[in-house]
Amino acid sequence: MAEIMNIEVIEKQEQVKEISVTVNTLVQKAEELEICDASTNEYAIGLLSKIAEGKKKAEAQRKAFTDPLNQSLKAINNFFKNLVAPLDQADTIIRSKVLMYRRMEEERARKEAEELQRKMEEEAKKKDTGQVIIPPVVAQTPPTTMTAKNGSATVRKVWDFEIEDETKIPREYLCVDSVKIRQAIKEGVREIPGIKIFQKETLSVR
Repeated sequence: MAEIMNIEVIEKQEQVKEISVTVNTLVQKAEELEICDASTNEYAIGLLSKIAEGKKKAEAQRKAFTDPLNQSLKAINNFFKNLVAPLDQADTIIRSKVLMYRRMEEERARKEAEELQRKMEEEAKKKDTGQVIIPPVVAQTPPTTMTAKNGSATVRKVWDFEIEDETKIPREYLCVDSVKIRQAIKEGVREIPGIKIFQKETLSVR
């Protein structure tokens, strides 16, 4: 098993110490900065470049620690995912068969109740005793909880849905696709009904 490095050990690494010093220095300079002319503005741009460089160094160092762990974690997750995948399939198969059996039992009980109802009505007609009210026969449904030696399962009804016509779905149930909108704007789209498209300034630091 891969050994997990303690944070205290990471903090003692020489490269990490250097990054920490750089971070504290740049934060202090940013707080003290006052841009009042072209010279101080140029100095600010230089600080932004150093900050971007500091971020890159910190990110590179972070990856040096985390990449091996992430690769190991990914491999372990994939191994166990593949290991139990057949069980997920078996679970789905059995659940489907149990629910199918229950539906068959419900249908059998319904037909039996209908047949009993019919026979009772026929018997009442043969006796010719006048107007006789035959109470409806209620089908005996299967129990909702089924037990076995090593476990139990409970059937319950839940509400679900499937889309029949997307064009008829009310707006409050729809979600705006921000990724698709940004991609369209990037490709040159400048008018989308209901959306304000505008330009704003950002700094790109190198």
